[in-house]
Amino acid sequence: AAAAVVVVPGAAPPPPQQPIIVSNSNTPEFKAQVLVGTTLLQNLIRALNSASSHNNTNGGSCSGGPPNPKRPKIENNNNSKGKGDAYQILDPSFAKSGGVASSELSTGAILSRMTLGGLVNGMAGIENGVVDTITCIPLKCVGNENMDEKTKKNDTVKYMEEVIGTAAGLKLMDVVRMARGFHRSVGAR
Repeated sequence: AAAAVVVVPGAAPPPPQQPIIVSNSNTPEFKAQVLVGTTLLQNLIRALNSASSHNNTNGGSCSGGPPNPKRPKIENNNNSKGKGDAYQILDPSFAKSGGVASSELSTGAILSRMTLGGLVNGMAGIENGVVDTITCIPLKCVGNENMDEKTKKNDTVKYMEEVIGTAAGLKLMDVVRMARGFHRSVGAR
């Protein structure tokens, strides 16, 4: 349906409408952006699968029935069969909900409740994560209570500049920026 054009006598005709071109998909820049986005999304999907699927063979917590989709299964042992939240995407209160960790949680349920730090860890694609899931502070800066605040701040800025090879070579600060936008989009659902 074409838009109606109102013609006023004596007035200049309106300029012709030009199509809006978002991006040329043949440019190297566009292809690089698609590659980065694909890599980050693959990392996030891998992390979500890690947190939601744990090779559970016991079924429900007591009955031996189907898994209860309301509780995540978090494995505390280090066997390779069921790593649990290997990428540290679940915040501690979510990861320990209910105490009994014998069921699976759907990927969508995890995604909708993830913190910014969890998204950053998932997109980074590094086991054990790169930032604290609650505060989104680089893990290299967490736990150093002996440091003064100025040193902590300087170290945080330094670590935010580090390149993450598994995140398509982006700096940590860029992964945080992209995760923040994605987090807003998921929250606006």
